[in-house]
Amino acid sequence: MSPDQEARAAMKISFPRCVVSILLAASAASAQALCLDTAEDPLLCETREIRFRGEAAQVLRNKAAALGNAADIYAYLRNHAEYTPYYGARSDSINSFGGLVGNDVDLASTLIAMLRSQGIKARYALGSATIQKNPLANQLRVDNIALLPTVLGSQGVIYTANTDTTMTIERTWVEALVPYRAYRGAAPATCAAESVDCRWVALDPSFKQKRYAHPDKHLLLRDVGFDFTAYYNADNPASPNHDASLKNKNPITIFEEKAQAYLKANHAGVTLDDVADVGEIVADDSGLLPASLPFAATTTGRYPSVDDHDAAISTRWRRMASVTLEVDDCGDTAHVLPSAQVPLAVLASSRLTFGTLTDGGQTRFGFQLDGVQQGSTVTLGSQQVSCTDGSTRTLGAGSRVTATVSFDNIDQDSAAVSAKYDNLTIGGYFVLATGAEVSNWDQVKRAYTRLNEANDQYPLVVDSGGAVYVDRNGNGAVDTGDTLLGNHAQAREALVGGLLDVASRLYVRSLKHSVDRYTLLTNHIDLLQSSGAF
Repeated sequence: MSPDQEARAAMKISFPRCVVSILLAASAASAQALCLDTAEDPLLCETREIRFRGEAAQVLRNKAAALGNAADIYAYLRNHAEYTPYYGARSDSINSFGGLVGNDVDLASTLIAMLRSQGIKARYALGSATIQKNPLANQLRVDNIALLPTVLGSQGVIYTANTDTTMTIERTWVEALVPYRAYRGAAPATCAAESVDCRWVALDPSFKQKRYAHPDKHLLLRDVGFDFTAYYNADNPASPNHDASLKNKNPITIFEEKAQAYLKANHAGVTLDDVADVGEIVADDSGLLPASLPFAATTTGRYPSVDDHDAAISTRWRRMASVTLEVDDCGDTAHVLPSAQVPLAVLASSRLTFGTLTDGGQTRFGFQLDGVQQGSTVTLGSQQVSCTDGSTRTLGAGSRVTATVSFDNIDQDSAAVSAKYDNLTIGGYFVLATGAEVSNWDQVKRAYTRLNEANDQYPLVVDSGGAVYVDRNGNGAVDTGDTLLGNHAQAREALVGGLLDVASRLYVRSLKHSVDRYTLLTNHIDLLQSSGAF
C-alpha cells in the first residue's frame, strides 16, 4: 500500500490517522475578504493555505521563477511530489512543497501557490472523478484492487461509486488561466482574462503512475510477526518472556532484525529495501500542459480559496486544531481562561505556544502563534476563577491547569479526536505539535533554521549564580540593561518556543518515518479509528 499513508500501525500500536499532538514542557462567498492582502485579485492572492510570499516561501518562489512557465511548474510538481490519501486541507503550500508530499487538496494548494507567485491566475476545482482501479492501485501500492474502497475510505476519501474496474471519488485539482495556444502553456506569459488565446486548463498534480523495481517482493514479510510480550518485558528479567537482546531497542529496529533473519532463511539474496520498494514516479516530460485530466471527471465547483469552498460546501476542507484550558480541581470556570483554534494547515508551518507573556508591564497567560498573541489572555496575580464548589482561585505562577486538545477527524462525519492533559503548570512553556501525514524532514529543517536565527538574535549569557540573561550588546557578560530570559517575552518565545518546536517536529517526523518503514515492509495498514495523545 501507499508508502506515504498515515494512520498505520507501528508494531500494531495505534498511530493517529488525523494528527499527532504532543505537549512539550520547558464561488460562493466574496473571495477578496479571504486574501491575506484583501486588495488583491482573489485568483492571484495569498491565503492561509496558498503561501508564496515572505522568507518562509522563498524556496518555493525561487523554484517557480526558475521553471519559468506553467507547463514546467506543473511538470515539476507532478513528477516529484508523492500523493498520499487523506481528506481536506492539512498543510500549507510551504510545507507541502518542502516535503513534496500531500493529498489532492494540499498539492493543489502548492501548485496554485507556485503559479500565482509568477502572476498566473489559478484556482481549485472540485469534481467527481471516475478512475480505473488498476492505475489507482499502482499509485497507492495496493496489490489487491478489491481493497481500494477500504483503503481510501479509511483515510476519509469520499467515493460515490465502486465497480469491479473503477471507482468514482471526490477529487480536487487545479485550473490555471494560461496562453494555451502558445505551446500549451510552455510560453513564459500570463493572461488577464479568458479569451481565444487564453483558457482555463485543468491540472492534477496528484495523479501519476509508478514503476516498481521489485513488485513480486512486496508481500514477502506480510506474515512476519512481532513479539509484543517479549518487547514489553525486555527490562524485566523476572518475566518468563524476558529477552535481554530487545532492551533499549526501537521497535522498528527489532522488526527489521527479525525480518532480515526471515529473508536470509527463506528468500536468499532479497534485502529489506527490495521489499520496501517505494517505486519511482513515471515522469511526464512532454514539456506541454496536458490536453485533459487523466481520468473522466465532472466539475462541480471552482474556488479561489479553501475559505470559498467551505462557505459553499458542507463537507469543509479546512481541518482545525483547538485547545481549551480549565483550572485543575475547580470545575466550570465560566470559560475565563484563554483558548485557541487554528487550522492544521497553518500549524504545518507555524508553532502554537502557550505560557506567560508580557503585556503592558503585566504578566499574562495565553496563546501565541509564531509570537503573535492569539485570542484573550488572563492577568496572573489578579484573575479570579469561580469553581463549582463555590470557592474562588487566583491564578498565578504555579497554578495547575488542564488542557483539552481536539482535532478534526479524518472525515466530515467522525467525531473529533480529543484528549485531556492535566497538571500543567502556569509558568512553564508549552508547544502544540501536529504531524502525521504532513510531517516531513523539511519541516524539521525549517524549525531548526528558525531556532538558529533566534540564537543569533537573542544571545544568552549566564551569571555566576546560574541565572540566564539575554545579552543585549553581545559582549558575553551580564551588564546593566540585560534582561533575564524568563522576563524577556520575545526571546523566550523565540528560544524556548523554538527549541520545543524543533524537538516536537523531530519526534513526529521520526515516528512517521518508522511507521512508513513498517508499512512498506509489511504491506499493511491499520484501519482502527483515529486517536490523539499529548
